[in-house]
Amino acid sequence: LYMKNENPVLYNLFTSFGVFSSTEVEQIISQFEPKTYQKSAIVLDFGEMNDKLYFIESGIRREFSMKDQITVTPYANGLGCY
Repeated sequence: LYMKNENPVLYNLFTSFGVFSSTEVEQIISQFEPKTYQKSAIVLDFGEMNDKLYFIESGIRREFSMKDQITVTPYANGLGCY
């Protein structure tokens, strides 16, 4: 779990919204748990429902979809994206 001083980028992101107090932001980011995935790992497979919010500290996330039986990559995100 994270606290303000452990992940200032995440803390600053939620603070920048301007709707949360410092205490609320700390409560929110304390719910984040660090996870590490290997390159090319599938975090969420076709047809699965996502119930998590991810914050990328390093690396790139690619999102794939199917169009006319062809796999396409409409989105790719990196550091600091959510």
